[in-house]
Amino acid sequence: MAFMNLYSDYFAAYLVETKNGSELVPCNLLNRPFTVGECEEDGEVLADLIQYCEDKPHEYTVVQGWFARYSAPGYLDCTNWVGPCATEQEAIDECKELYGDEDE
Repeated sequence: MAFMNLYSDYFAAYLVETKNGSELVPCNLLNRPFTVGECEEDGEVLADLIQYCEDKPHEYTVVQGWFARYSAPGYLDCTNWVGPCATEQEAIDECKELYGDEDE
């Protein structure tokens, strides 16, 4: 990951369940109100989430915390967000463990 930078941020996200696993979609991508802990198995929010997921979403929960990911400056390349975590350092450590340390 030598060409990628590690970024961390605190935000709320939709933890979306699909037939192939879970995906995180930051809440600020959908221009709608949300409540942390909110869950839904059908409705308008799931319809809006389709454009951000690789598979059709069937359920979501709104989560909040620290997230981290690697991103290549000047490019659209980035890893998936890792989180939510209670602290910024936890998110960074999880990201390094999952994708490797940029200093390696």
